[in-house]
Amino acid sequence: MLWGQISRWAKLLKEDVGGELGAAEIIGPVEVLQDRARELAREDGIQRLKSEPDTRYLLTEYGPAGGYPTFSMFSELGSHPGAIGNILFSIRPESRTIDYRLDAAPVDRAFWSAVAIVHLWQTCDTVSRFLGWDEWLTTQAKPIYEEAGVMMGEASRRRREMSPTDGGNP
Repeated sequence: MLWGQISRWAKLLKEDVGGELGAAEIIGPVEVLQDRARELAREDGIQRLKSEPDTRYLLTEYGPAGGYPTFSMFSELGSHPGAIGNILFSIRPESRTIDYRLDAAPVDRAFWSAVAIVHLWQTCDTVSRFLGWDEWLTTQAKPIYEEAGVMMGEASRRRREMSPTDGGNP
């Protein structure tokens, strides 16, 4: 699935920037991702990367056996271009431009990474109580989460400082 997402992202970016000046600066990092994915696959003994299965295969494989959630997940991942998630960080409202560079909007990326970490922590906390993983949660996961708290707070502070004057809420 990752290979399919990276490939679609590269295709989308190439179509979008075409032969514009600076296109290589935008497309280059995605091509590096493609090269790295191929390298990792070779290390795992995979000679040829393939995209995710098509709808016919998914329906045949998962539909009849009550696997609709699995089909739905794969279908969703396979039907949307990989760059769609990057759009959140690419649009520059102040200049009406789009910046597809992977290093664009570091403060926003840090903030949303922090939000994701909090959500993951809440999910792990709930699941671990249900499955009896309390020891794992308190001895292994919690120290990592607490250590990340400093960086998450910094990301939130920086985002607040960057946001327009609206009471400090991003």
